[in-house]
Amino acid sequence: MKVYTSTQLKAVRGSYLGLGLGMIWIFLVLVFRLLDITADILLMDRLAFLWPWSGTGTVSTVVLLLWGFVLFGLLGWLMGIIYNQLARWESDRDKKPLFEISFAKNYDILTLKDNKEGDLFTVVLVANPAISKQNGNPVRDPMILDKDLFVKTITHVFKSFTHNELLSLPEILSRIRFVSVFDNTAHQEASQDPAGTPRQQALCGELVKGLTALKPTDNNLVETYVKDMLKGSGVKTIDVIYVLTASVEFTRSSALFSQCKKTTPGKKFKFSFGPGWMNPKPAVHTYRNTLPGVIALSAWEDRLHVPVHEFAHAVSTEVNGAIVDEYIDDYTWPPGSDEIYRFKNAINVKHRDEPPQPKLKMRPVPKKFATYSRPTKYGLCTTIYDSDRYRSDKDPGWVSYVPCRDDITLSCIMDVCYYGCRFDNLLHDFLYDLLMVKINR
Repeated sequence: MKVYTSTQLKAVRGSYLGLGLGMIWIFLVLVFRLLDITADILLMDRLAFLWPWSGTGTVSTVVLLLWGFVLFGLLGWLMGIIYNQLARWESDRDKKPLFEISFAKNYDILTLKDNKEGDLFTVVLVANPAISKQNGNPVRDPMILDKDLFVKTITHVFKSFTHNELLSLPEILSRIRFVSVFDNTAHQEASQDPAGTPRQQALCGELVKGLTALKPTDNNLVETYVKDMLKGSGVKTIDVIYVLTASVEFTRSSALFSQCKKTTPGKKFKFSFGPGWMNPKPAVHTYRNTLPGVIALSAWEDRLHVPVHEFAHAVSTEVNGAIVDEYIDDYTWPPGSDEIYRFKNAINVKHRDEPPQPKLKMRPVPKKFATYSRPTKYGLCTTIYDSDRYRSDKDPGWVSYVPCRDDITLSCIMDVCYYGCRFDNLLHDFLYDLLMVKINR
């Protein structure tokens, strides 16, 4: 199954064009008729080339109106057909293959460029064979039955990457290897018994009973399943795994961070984790992680920023800097409990001190957010980032605050996206350095 990219086709509605031309004709005929009556110019005689029996009578004028409306309506309809066909031919001529999934094996190497070999930064997109539930046996995931939906969801991920201002950079996008994984054995079993209990391991499932949120089951379990499917592919390192699901019951996506150790090799940097923006602490952009980040992505998620949003979670680690959601003031863990959990090494969220008494006002958001010493070939380059003090959509009682955006009219991808969205300056720089370290390993 091949997927192509081409220029955007701008179609013309022939019916609308014909209606417009017909209305213009009616307007001109009425104007000419009024001029004939008031100024005695006899312009109606000039329309004889379209209607030989035109005249100055009322019946003749009405017939002329209807005749011209039908004539120009058909002309506009025909012009629309011709234009759309020419535009379609031009689009077909310019289309280029994006990727191809043959389903001949359990995996296919997809790429936006000629990156298929070596220890490349690798993103795996796997069809989820089963969905786990909090109480009960796992159920079969409709994704394993629908190859067309699988390809469509992968295309949505590609589109999300190519529309993002960071991931679409040539030095990043052209050096990412995408791999699709589709278990043909599970597909055959599901085709024979769609309602049966799946024998394959569930890669994602219900996060909390009563919610529609998904969660990947476990980094280690998902990686083991994917590596078993990729035997003989030559893929050495897996950095991020998208588990694609078509569950109609659980449609909210989520991600698990990549996992690494403090001793994992990489390039050193410094960041002011925790309260305040001074006194940065050492950390590492790792070449490889102990376990890849895993994303449970719903096929019914049509928002373009979501695959990139979840990617930012998954590519980061709790040890060396976690990229967390900005639309949550405080996490509670386990879900549904009252226990507040705050990430010690969060990159993009900090917390203000609460007032000593409930009646007192919250302390203002600090002007400075964080200090980040980036790794360069000349050593560490230090940058101080401001806080975002323009977030008007959050309650004044929120204790959390985030980095300054490049454009206050655009949301941050890690926050609630209203119209347009992009990474803020800090996240853009942090993710760029992290990805370049992994790409150039």
